[in-house]
Amino acid sequence: MAEMWYYTCEGKQMDPVTMKELKRLVGDGTLKPTDMVWKEGMPRWIRASSVRELFPDPGVALDKYFTSAKDPERKASPVTSLTAPAGKSSPAGLGSASTPAGSPPHADEEPQPNRRRSADSATDEDSRRPPRRRPEAKGNGSSIFIILFVLFGLVVLLGGLFGGVLILVLKFKPAVDQNPPVVEEKKEKRATPINGVEKFQFQLRPNERKDKLFAFRKGVHYDIAVKGQPNIQAVNVHLFVVDANGNPEISDVGPGPNRQKRWMPREDGEYRVEVANVGGDRDVKADVTIKEANQPAAKNDPLPKDVFVGKGVSDSKQAIAPNRDFIIRFRVEAGYQASVSATPLAPKADSVKLYVYKDSDPNTVIAEANARVTFVLPDQTIVRVRIVNESKKRPTKISVTFDVGP
Repeated sequence: MAEMWYYTCEGKQMDPVTMKELKRLVGDGTLKPTDMVWKEGMPRWIRASSVRELFPDPGVALDKYFTSAKDPERKASPVTSLTAPAGKSSPAGLGSASTPAGSPPHADEEPQPNRRRSADSATDEDSRRPPRRRPEAKGNGSSIFIILFVLFGLVVLLGGLFGGVLILVLKFKPAVDQNPPVVEEKKEKRATPINGVEKFQFQLRPNERKDKLFAFRKGVHYDIAVKGQPNIQAVNVHLFVVDANGNPEISDVGPGPNRQKRWMPREDGEYRVEVANVGGDRDVKADVTIKEANQPAAKNDPLPKDVFVGKGVSDSKQAIAPNRDFIIRFRVEAGYQASVSATPLAPKADSVKLYVYKDSDPNTVIAEANARVTFVLPDQTIVRVRIVNESKKRPTKISVTFDVGP
């Protein structure tokens, strides 16, 4: 809610109005610089010329008023016995004896001993002598100039100090380029090759995990065993093997202190063997053994005549009718990525599809693809490849290219 101002006009106290209305009264000449104004919270009435919002330049306003006050009708009338309506409060203890506490003071009350003259006497005296202009306030341009000058001096001084310090640092800086520090090259972990058997040991605190890097060979079976001490059921040891990219190859996370796993890498490379002590509050000593498993000399085993090995090309003996198939068998080496491709020989023949089964389980498909199929088996075994002519109209012979082992 906007503040309400009381004011006097021709010596009479008027009803309160807003500041906006007071400005309008100043504009039309109703409210004069010598009239009195008061609002709630003020200790006493003051001249309207003291309110900057009404008279931005009090001296000029008063001079104009007193110059025009030579006309007797324009003189200010005294203000007496002015009180605010009931309910408007002022600071406690500021009301006079004739004014109840909580009401504005009389307009003619002034703090003692410096009591001001009444509006009539001030007007009479000022009308008998020429108007005086108050000295104009000095501008603050010189103060701003002084402040800017001081700031400029500080900037120059700080710049000089910084430059001096920089020169001293550069002058006395040792020539580090003449004797550059020796940087020790960080030694990368080298993978340990497995030659038959590798044994090592981890000391593991609760929830601790350690690893060691090894070079494994493709197509070779490895037996990895972990024995934890103390050998009690309260101890849980887990085993992991991960590749160079952090992808898991195998894991054994069963309960108890001992783990054992057989594993065959699909590619030559470096792998980390990791052992973790989990789910307990005991320190564990883990003995780890990695050894190459014995592989049968399968290459010397006799093979049926229709089983192909190694690399080569074989064609179907006769044209394969549409939606018909023929079967060709291969011996695939353990861990070797085998591939078989089929190409129709008749012009404009549609594609063919290949299905791979183990010879010992001809009802389970282990791989399938159009035109070319690749797969890896953990053990040396014989597989059947069923090749289907998917052409709807044209019979064709099919040429088969294979690579199933070194």
